[in-house]
Amino acid sequence: MTLEEAIKHCEEVADADCYGDKQYRCSEEHRQLAEWLRELKEVYSMMDGCSDTDALYVGYIRKRMKRNIC
Repeated sequence: MTLEEAIKHCEEVADADCYGDKQYRCSEEHRQLAEWLRELKEVYSMMDGCSDTDALYVGYIRKRMKRNIC
């Protein structure tokens, strides 16, 4: 699953019809998760624009992020 696919999935679940407290909570959790994934995507895109002098630091950050996410 790509980051874009995960965002789309979370948005679809968040927008689904909700009946009862449990479904509403699940919808709200997916809405929050979609927001965090959009922020992560933005951070990744900012890293792609870094110069070569920042490459070592960016590589370190990406490695840390992937290790903590997976």
